[in-house]
Amino acid sequence: MPRLSVFGSVNVDHAFAVDAFPRPGETVGGDSAYARLAGGKGANQACAAARAGVEVEVHFWGRVGRDDDFSVAQLERAGVIAREVTRDDALPTGSACVLCERASGENMIVVCAGANDAARARFREGDESAVLALQGEVPVSANLDAVRMMRTVNPRCVVVLNYAPATEISLELIEEVDCVVVNESEARAISEAYEILDEPTRASDRPQRNRAIVYTMGAAGARLVMTRDLTFREAFVRDGDGNSQDEARVEAMRFGDDETVIDTVGAGDAFVGAFCAAMASDATCADALRLASAAGGLTCLSSGARADVSRARERALPIPCVLRGALKNKNVERAPLRALLLDDAL
Repeated sequence: MPRLSVFGSVNVDHAFAVDAFPRPGETVGGDSAYARLAGGKGANQACAAARAGVEVEVHFWGRVGRDDDFSVAQLERAGVIAREVTRDDALPTGSACVLCERASGENMIVVCAGANDAARARFREGDESAVLALQGEVPVSANLDAVRMMRTVNPRCVVVLNYAPATEISLELIEEVDCVVVNESEARAISEAYEILDEPTRASDRPQRNRAIVYTMGAAGARLVMTRDLTFREAFVRDGDGNSQDEARVEAMRFGDDETVIDTVGAGDAFVGAFCAAMASDATCADALRLASAAGGLTCLSSGARADVSRARERALPIPCVLRGALKNKNVERAPLRALLLDDAL
């Protein structure tokens, strides 16, 4: 069975519903509307990948506090192999305190990275991961180490970076990966970071491959752009008009008359997890995007970041996906997306 490795954050979210936000020095009651929820972008994406109905073995790498059995149990319950999760004797599991005001729906959030700041991946010789998924909730240095270690032990692994949150842009990290997944604001932050450079960023020393950028656009769906002979710098800066020659556009999942959008929390993580799982299983570009779109849409039908996405394959079938440029070539259209990124098949 193909393997997907996910390295990233683990959080425990403490959510309170309140009538009004507290003023400085004030204590307010959250009555019985409290929930402890498993979270963290890395863990969320691993769970979505394991639940998306794809034949893939999902391994998770992360770090939690010494006594946190809750987070590990939630990963394993979703079907994720979590034996590489390490425990920190000094730092607690990453956490978030979320206050939601009932009347307005507005929220206030305080986040503590905790053990995520000490997370490290340790890949071994002979690793057989088809895809490695990364996010922005662990230190840049840890992500760089993970990519370079994987390149050493498994050069055929495709590395996908979901640069979220894009609070600390590392162009060095971006240049090391094969595929970047970002929303519109994250893409803008990366483009601006490239534009302020006096000289083009030096490409990494690894052999040149085709690379891809996936732009998630909420209700407007998503776009995958193949960079081909462009550097990531050129692709991010030039694609501002959204009119790339070699791209795939997938629509958002359409909701039925009896379906109601509850919230969009976790939709992006579900998209990325399903996309990476599909790529690891050698899905085509169009099929990977359709599955990702369905998983993201299904997450919106319930509250919380880890919704049931087990029907993603079924809901993906009717989602339109339009290919342009080289991606429309019949041989390329039928090729696994992973092969396009590995073998320069375009």
